[in-house]
Amino acid sequence: MKLYKEQNIKKIIQAIELDEYDDTIQDQAIEQEDFIPDVQTFLDLFIKHGKVLEIGCGSGDSLGKFGINHGIEPCEKRFKKALEKSVKLGLDKNSILKNVSECIEFPAKTFDTILMINGFFQVRSDYESLIEINTALKIGGMFILNLLVNDEIDIVLGRCLGPKNYIRLLNQFGFELKSSHTCNAGKRFYPDSQETTIICVEKVRDFNNKFLNLPQIMGKKNINNFIIERDWRLI
Repeated sequence: MKLYKEQNIKKIIQAIELDEYDDTIQDQAIEQEDFIPDVQTFLDLFIKHGKVLEIGCGSGDSLGKFGINHGIEPCEKRFKKALEKSVKLGLDKNSILKNVSECIEFPAKTFDTILMINGFFQVRSDYESLIEINTALKIGGMFILNLLVNDEIDIVLGRCLGPKNYIRLLNQFGFELKSSHTCNAGKRFYPDSQETTIICVEKVRDFNNKFLNLPQIMGKKNINNFIIERDWRLI
């Protein structure tokens, strides 16, 4: 059984390559930092320093900030700009890769922190992305992401996701909640306000696909998909 069609992936890649979006120009136009103040405060509190990867680093405006010293970016134009900035900052020549979150080509257990701000709700496959992020993180490493959560306001790109349910889902992929914070999403949304929830989770175990199968109570004595380390409360 195949889980995807190669031609569909190619169409998505082509769309990324044709994208003329310029993250630097947009931030300058609305006079807003690449990360809004609440996000900056959250990152200061929860980034675990060492090797820090930004997924979807764009043109590299965040490189050198908050300890960010690695990045991946799928769009060729933005990837080249990020690469140039990494050289100017004296980062390792292999610190920026042309990757997507579903395929991270850094070695396993490389990073102390991985962050994806204003991008996770646009990924092709969040399940594949979470497996890759888990693999790339060290045990005890932090994954920081944000979701746009107000479905009454058009978010333009991607989709709104419920933060409480998503935090529960993250646990199935080996993560445990450290903290979350909901705030105004910034000046990109006008005239009404969009909300964003910033989430920090810690990798507490390597990804194990058996955790995707949730317990099912079958009468008084039998439980399907029982995993003792997760489901001991049901005994």
